Amino acid sequence: MLSVDFINVGYGDSILARDTGEGERGPFTLLIDSGDTNTGAAYPNSCRINAADFLKQEGVTEIDVLLLTHLHRDHIGGLPKIIENTVVKELWTNYIPDFPTGKTEVRQGTHWDDAGKDTAFSLNLYLDILEKLRATGTIFRVLNSTVTPSFSKRIGERFFIECAFADSILYRRQNELAADIFSRKKNTVDTKDEYLYNKIKNLNSILNDSSIRVTLKHKDTVIALPGDVSASSWLRNQPKKCTVLKIPHHGHRDGMSEELVSFLRPEYFVLSVSNDRKDACPHSDSVAIIKKYAKKCFVTDALSIPLVAEKKFHSSVRFKFEDGIIFAGSHRCRV
Repeated sequence: MLSVDFINVGYGDSILARDTGEGERGPFTLLIDSGDTNTGAAYPNSCRINAADFLKQEGVTEIDVLLLTHLHRDHIGGLPKIIENTVVKELWTNYIPDFPTGKTEVRQGTHWDDAGKDTAFSLNLYLDILEKLRATGTIFRVLNSTVTPSFSKRIGERFFIECAFADSILYRRQNELAADIFSRKKNTVDTKDEYLYNKIKNLNSILNDSSIRVTLKHKDTVIALPGDVSASSWLRNQPKKCTVLKIPHHGHRDGMSEELVSFLRPEYFVLSVSNDRKDACPHSDSVAIIKKYAKKCFVTDALSIPLVAEKKFHSSVRFKFEDGIIFAGSHRCRV
Protein backbone atom coordinates (compact mmCIF):
# COMPACT_ATOMS: atom_id res chain seq x y z
CA MET A 1 0.00 0.00 0.00
CA LEU A 2 1.10 3.57 -0.73
CA SER A 3 0.05 6.48 1.49
CA VAL A 4 0.62 10.11 0.55
CA ASP A 5 0.20 12.99 3.01
CA PHE A 6 -0.01 16.59 1.84
CA ILE A 7 1.03 18.15 5.14
CA ASN A 8 -0.68 21.32 6.39
CA VAL A 9 2.47 23.41 6.79
CA GLY A 10 0.59 26.67 6.14
CA TYR A 11 1.88 28.36 3.00
CA GLY A 12 4.35 25.97 1.40
CA ASP A 13 4.76 22.37 0.33
CA SER A 14 5.69 19.23 2.20
CA ILE A 15 4.54 15.85 0.95
CA LEU A 16 5.23 12.53 2.68
CA ALA A 17 4.89 9.33 0.62
CA ARG A 18 5.25 5.92 2.27
CA ASP A 19 5.19 2.55 0.57
CA THR A 20 4.64 -0.36 2.95
CA GLY A 21 6.92 -2.58 0.89
CA GLU A 22 6.78 -6.17 -0.16
CA GLY A 23 8.68 -9.16 1.15
CA GLU A 24 12.32 -8.53 2.02
CA ARG A 25 12.42 -5.05 0.48
CA GLY A 26 10.57 -3.46 3.39
CA PRO A 27 9.01 0.01 3.59
CA PHE A 28 10.18 3.08 1.66
CA THR A 29 9.81 6.70 2.79
CA LEU A 30 9.99 9.70 0.48
CA LEU A 31 9.69 13.30 1.66
CA ILE A 32 9.18 15.95 -1.01
CA ASP A 33 9.99 19.45 0.29
CA SER A 34 9.74 20.58 3.91
CA GLY A 35 7.57 23.69 4.17
CA ASP A 36 8.81 27.01 5.54
CA THR A 37 10.77 27.77 8.70
CA ASN A 38 7.48 28.18 10.57
CA THR A 39 3.80 27.56 9.88
CA GLY A 40 2.70 31.18 10.28
CA ALA A 41 0.23 32.81 12.65
CA ALA A 42 -1.98 30.56 14.74
CA TYR A 43 -5.77 30.70 14.47
CA PRO A 44 -8.62 28.97 16.36
CA ASN A 45 -8.73 25.17 15.98
CA SER A 46 -5.65 25.23 13.75
CA CYS A 47 -4.10 21.91 12.83
CA ARG A 48 -1.15 23.41 11.03
CA ILE A 49 1.99 21.50 11.81
CA ASN A 50 5.60 21.79 10.73
CA ALA A 51 6.96 18.89 8.75
CA ALA A 52 9.37 17.80 11.50
CA ASP A 53 6.56 17.47 14.05
CA PHE A 54 4.39 15.63 11.53
CA LEU A 55 7.17 13.10 10.93
CA LYS A 56 7.58 12.69 14.69
CA GLN A 57 3.85 12.13 15.18
CA GLU A 58 3.89 9.53 12.43
CA GLY A 59 6.90 7.73 13.87
CA VAL A 60 9.16 8.52 10.91
CA THR A 61 12.80 8.56 12.01
CA GLU A 62 14.43 7.66 8.69
CA ILE A 63 13.87 9.07 5.20
CA ASP A 64 15.05 7.00 2.28
CA VAL A 65 14.87 9.94 -0.14
CA LEU A 66 14.49 13.64 0.64
CA LEU A 67 13.61 15.37 -2.62
CA LEU A 68 13.72 19.17 -2.89
CA THR A 69 11.82 20.43 -5.92
CA HIS A 70 13.49 23.87 -5.80
CA LEU A 71 15.18 26.25 -3.37
CA HIS A 72 12.47 28.68 -2.27
CA ARG A 73 12.14 28.93 1.52
CA ASP A 74 8.51 27.72 1.62
CA HIS A 75 9.83 24.43 0.23
CA ILE A 76 13.13 24.04 2.13
CA GLY A 77 12.70 26.15 5.28
CA GLY A 78 11.63 23.24 7.46
CA LEU A 79 14.83 21.25 6.85
CA PRO A 80 16.82 22.30 9.95
CA LYS A 81 14.19 20.86 12.32
CA ILE A 82 13.76 17.73 10.21
CA ILE A 83 17.41 16.71 10.19
CA GLU A 84 17.72 17.17 13.96
CA ASN A 85 15.93 13.88 14.62
CA THR A 86 15.61 12.19 11.23
CA VAL A 87 18.22 10.25 9.27
CA VAL A 88 18.28 11.19 5.58
CA LYS A 89 19.79 8.47 3.39
CA GLU A 90 19.65 10.31 0.07
CA LEU A 91 19.05 13.90 -1.03
CA TRP A 92 17.77 14.56 -4.55
CA THR A 93 17.66 18.11 -5.83
CA ASN A 94 18.41 20.13 -8.95
CA TYR A 95 21.44 22.08 -7.67
CA ILE A 96 24.36 21.32 -5.38
CA PRO A 97 27.37 23.69 -5.37
CA ASP A 98 30.78 22.23 -6.16
CA PHE A 99 32.63 23.86 -3.26
CA PRO A 100 32.81 23.41 0.54
CA THR A 101 29.44 24.79 1.61
CA GLY A 102 30.39 26.04 5.05
CA LYS A 103 32.76 28.75 3.84
CA THR A 104 30.27 31.03 2.12
CA GLU A 105 27.39 33.18 3.29
CA VAL A 106 25.10 35.41 1.23
CA ARG A 107 24.56 38.68 3.07
CA GLN A 108 21.25 40.51 2.80
CA GLY A 109 21.12 44.20 2.02
CA THR A 110 18.91 46.28 4.31
CA HIS A 111 17.21 47.90 1.30
CA TRP A 112 16.34 44.60 -0.42
CA ASP A 113 12.72 43.67 -0.97
CA ASP A 114 11.17 40.66 0.79
CA ALA A 115 11.71 38.34 -2.17
CA GLY A 116 15.42 39.18 -2.29
CA LYS A 117 15.83 38.72 1.45
CA ASP A 118 13.94 35.42 1.40
CA THR A 119 16.08 34.11 -1.44
CA ALA A 120 19.31 35.03 0.34
CA PHE A 121 17.96 33.42 3.52
CA SER A 122 17.09 30.24 1.61
CA LEU A 123 20.54 30.00 0.04
CA ASN A 124 22.26 30.36 3.41
CA LEU A 125 19.95 27.79 4.98
CA TYR A 126 20.57 25.40 2.09
CA LEU A 127 24.36 25.69 2.36
CA ASP A 128 24.16 24.91 6.07
CA ILE A 129 21.90 21.91 5.49
CA LEU A 130 24.21 20.50 2.82
CA GLU A 131 27.16 20.73 5.18
CA LYS A 132 25.29 18.92 7.95
CA LEU A 133 23.93 16.20 5.66
CA ARG A 134 27.35 15.63 4.14
CA ALA A 135 28.76 15.12 7.64
CA THR A 136 26.18 12.41 8.35
CA GLY A 137 26.93 10.47 5.16
CA THR A 138 23.84 11.41 3.15
CA ILE A 139 24.18 10.50 -0.54
CA PHE A 140 23.59 13.46 -2.89
CA ARG A 141 22.01 13.15 -6.33
CA VAL A 142 21.70 16.12 -8.71
CA LEU A 143 18.66 15.87 -10.96
CA ASN A 144 18.12 18.27 -13.83
CA SER A 145 18.10 18.22 -17.62
CA THR A 146 21.80 19.08 -17.90
CA VAL A 147 22.46 15.67 -16.32
CA THR A 148 19.66 13.59 -17.85
CA PRO A 149 16.44 14.35 -19.78
CA SER A 150 14.41 12.48 -17.16
CA PHE A 151 14.90 10.18 -14.20
CA SER A 152 12.99 7.25 -12.74
CA LYS A 153 13.45 4.87 -9.84
CA ARG A 154 11.53 1.67 -9.28
CA ILE A 155 10.54 0.89 -5.70
CA GLY A 156 9.41 -2.72 -5.58
CA GLU A 157 6.94 -4.19 -8.04
CA ARG A 158 4.28 -1.49 -8.10
CA PHE A 159 5.74 1.86 -7.03
CA PHE A 160 7.75 4.18 -9.31
CA ILE A 161 9.19 7.66 -8.79
CA GLU A 162 9.66 9.68 -11.97
CA CYS A 163 11.26 13.13 -12.27
CA ALA A 164 10.98 15.53 -15.18
CA PHE A 165 12.65 18.89 -15.70
CA ALA A 166 12.58 22.21 -17.50
CA ASP A 167 14.87 22.93 -20.45
CA SER A 168 18.59 22.61 -19.74
CA ILE A 169 19.19 26.29 -20.50
CA LEU A 170 17.28 27.22 -17.34
CA TYR A 171 19.43 24.99 -15.13
CA ARG A 172 22.63 26.28 -16.67
CA ARG A 173 21.42 29.81 -15.91
CA GLN A 174 20.50 28.80 -12.35
CA ASN A 175 23.93 27.26 -11.81
CA GLU A 176 25.72 30.33 -13.20
CA LEU A 177 23.75 32.74 -11.04
CA ALA A 178 24.18 30.66 -7.88
CA ALA A 179 27.92 30.23 -8.47
CA ASP A 180 28.30 33.99 -8.99
CA ILE A 181 26.33 34.77 -5.84
CA PHE A 182 28.26 32.26 -3.73
CA SER A 183 31.61 33.50 -5.02
CA ARG A 184 31.11 36.81 -3.20
CA LYS A 185 32.47 35.98 0.22
CA LYS A 186 31.04 37.29 3.46
CA ASN A 187 33.99 39.58 4.18
CA THR A 188 33.95 41.24 0.75
CA VAL A 189 30.24 41.91 0.19
CA ASP A 190 28.87 45.41 0.58
CA THR A 191 25.23 45.15 1.72
CA LYS A 192 24.41 47.97 -0.73
CA ASP A 193 25.90 45.98 -3.58
CA GLU A 194 23.40 46.31 -6.45
CA TYR A 195 25.25 43.72 -8.52
CA LEU A 196 24.60 41.04 -5.91
CA TYR A 197 21.01 42.18 -5.43
CA ASN A 198 20.31 41.92 -9.15
CA LYS A 199 21.81 38.44 -9.25
CA ILE A 200 19.62 37.40 -6.33
CA LYS A 201 16.51 38.79 -8.04
CA ASN A 202 17.37 37.05 -11.30
CA LEU A 203 17.86 33.75 -9.52
CA ASN A 204 14.60 34.12 -7.61
CA SER A 205 12.74 34.76 -10.86
CA ILE A 206 13.65 31.34 -12.31
CA LEU A 207 13.49 29.12 -9.22
CA ASN A 208 9.82 28.19 -9.65
CA ASP A 209 10.29 26.93 -13.20
CA SER A 210 13.40 25.04 -12.11
CA SER A 211 11.12 22.83 -9.99
CA ILE A 212 11.60 19.10 -10.39
CA ARG A 213 8.23 17.76 -11.54
CA VAL A 214 7.72 14.58 -9.55
CA THR A 215 5.32 11.83 -10.60
CA LEU A 216 4.49 8.93 -8.30
CA LYS A 217 3.02 5.85 -9.94
CA HIS A 218 1.39 3.07 -7.97
CA LYS A 219 0.00 0.43 -10.32
CA ASP A 220 -2.50 2.40 -12.45
CA THR A 221 -2.63 5.46 -10.18
CA VAL A 222 -0.60 8.57 -11.10
CA ILE A 223 0.11 11.39 -8.62
CA ALA A 224 1.55 14.58 -10.16
CA LEU A 225 3.63 16.76 -7.83
CA PRO A 226 5.02 19.62 -9.94
CA GLY A 227 6.40 21.97 -7.27
CA ASP A 228 5.85 25.60 -8.30
CA VAL A 229 6.34 25.21 -12.05
CA SER A 230 4.34 27.54 -14.28
CA ALA A 231 1.69 26.19 -16.63
CA SER A 232 3.50 27.63 -19.65
CA SER A 233 6.73 25.83 -18.73
CA TRP A 234 4.99 22.52 -18.07
CA LEU A 235 3.11 22.70 -21.36
CA ARG A 236 6.43 22.74 -23.22
CA ASN A 237 7.17 19.29 -21.79
CA GLN A 238 4.20 17.16 -22.80
CA PRO A 239 2.07 16.87 -19.63
CA LYS A 240 0.40 13.49 -19.22
CA LYS A 241 -2.82 12.34 -17.61
CA CYS A 242 -2.82 11.91 -13.84
CA THR A 243 -5.18 10.76 -11.10
CA VAL A 244 -4.18 13.27 -8.40
CA LEU A 245 -2.72 16.72 -9.07
CA LYS A 246 -0.96 18.88 -6.52
CA ILE A 247 -1.92 22.26 -7.97
CA PRO A 248 1.27 24.07 -9.07
CA HIS A 249 2.45 27.15 -7.17
CA HIS A 250 -0.25 27.06 -4.50
CA GLY A 251 -2.99 28.14 -6.91
CA HIS A 252 -1.31 31.27 -8.23
CA ARG A 253 -2.49 32.28 -11.65
CA ASP A 254 0.78 31.35 -13.39
CA GLY A 255 0.55 27.72 -12.26
CA MET A 256 -2.80 26.86 -13.80
CA SER A 257 -4.32 27.03 -17.25
CA GLU A 258 -7.26 25.28 -18.83
CA GLU A 259 -4.97 23.94 -21.56
CA LEU A 260 -2.70 22.32 -18.98
CA VAL A 261 -5.53 20.75 -17.01
CA SER A 262 -7.17 19.49 -20.19
CA PHE A 263 -4.03 17.38 -20.72
CA LEU A 264 -3.71 16.27 -17.10
CA ARG A 265 -7.41 15.48 -16.50
CA PRO A 266 -6.98 14.73 -12.77
CA GLU A 267 -9.82 13.28 -10.75
CA TYR A 268 -8.57 14.87 -7.55
CA PHE A 269 -6.92 18.25 -6.94
CA VAL A 270 -4.90 19.16 -3.84
CA LEU A 271 -4.19 22.80 -3.06
CA SER A 272 -1.35 23.46 -0.62
CA VAL A 273 -1.95 26.98 0.68
CA SER A 274 -2.56 28.83 3.95
CA ASN A 275 -5.96 30.26 4.77
CA ASP A 276 -4.64 33.69 5.73
CA ARG A 277 -3.00 34.76 2.46
CA LYS A 278 -3.58 38.43 1.71
CA ASP A 279 -2.87 38.10 -2.01
CA ALA A 280 -5.01 36.38 -4.65
CA CYS A 281 -4.01 32.84 -3.77
CA PRO A 282 -5.71 30.76 -4.94
CA HIS A 283 -6.40 33.03 -7.90
CA SER A 284 -9.99 33.27 -9.15
CA ASP A 285 -8.91 31.96 -12.57
CA SER A 286 -7.40 28.87 -10.94
CA VAL A 287 -10.54 28.36 -8.89
CA ALA A 288 -12.66 28.50 -12.03
CA ILE A 289 -10.54 25.79 -13.66
CA ILE A 290 -10.80 23.59 -10.57
CA LYS A 291 -14.58 23.99 -10.55
CA LYS A 292 -14.77 22.89 -14.15
CA TYR A 293 -12.50 19.84 -13.98
CA ALA A 294 -12.28 18.52 -10.40
CA LYS A 295 -14.15 15.48 -9.16
CA LYS A 296 -12.94 16.53 -5.70
CA CYS A 297 -10.61 19.24 -4.41
CA PHE A 298 -8.86 19.21 -1.04
CA VAL A 299 -7.06 22.15 0.62
CA THR A 300 -4.30 21.54 3.13
CA ASP A 301 -5.34 24.42 5.38
CA ALA A 302 -8.77 25.32 6.79
CA LEU A 303 -9.95 27.27 3.76
CA SER A 304 -13.44 27.19 2.30
CA ILE A 305 -13.75 27.75 -1.45
CA PRO A 306 -17.43 27.83 -2.52
CA LEU A 307 -18.32 24.98 -4.88
CA VAL A 308 -14.70 23.74 -4.72
CA ALA A 309 -13.58 22.75 -1.21
CA GLU A 310 -15.00 22.56 2.30
CA LYS A 311 -13.26 24.09 5.29
CA LYS A 312 -11.47 21.27 7.10
CA PHE A 313 -9.23 21.39 10.17
CA HIS A 314 -6.64 18.72 9.54
CA SER A 315 -2.91 18.07 9.80
CA SER A 316 -2.75 16.64 6.29
CA VAL A 317 -4.75 15.62 3.28
CA ARG A 318 -4.18 11.88 3.12
CA PHE A 319 -4.53 9.47 0.23
CA LYS A 320 -4.13 5.71 0.41
CA PHE A 321 -3.61 3.61 -2.69
CA GLU A 322 -3.82 -0.12 -3.21
CA ASP A 323 -5.84 -0.99 -6.29
CA GLY A 324 -6.73 2.61 -7.09
CA ILE A 325 -7.65 5.11 -4.37
CA ILE A 326 -9.02 3.50 -1.23
CA PHE A 327 -9.04 6.63 0.93
CA ALA A 328 -8.96 10.36 0.24
CA GLY A 329 -9.62 12.80 3.07
CA SER A 330 -8.53 14.45 6.28
CA HIS A 331 -5.95 13.23 8.76
CA ARG A 332 -5.35 14.79 12.17
CA CYS A 333 -2.25 14.15 14.19
CA ARG A 334 -2.64 13.20 17.83
CA VAL A 335 -2.36 16.14 20.20
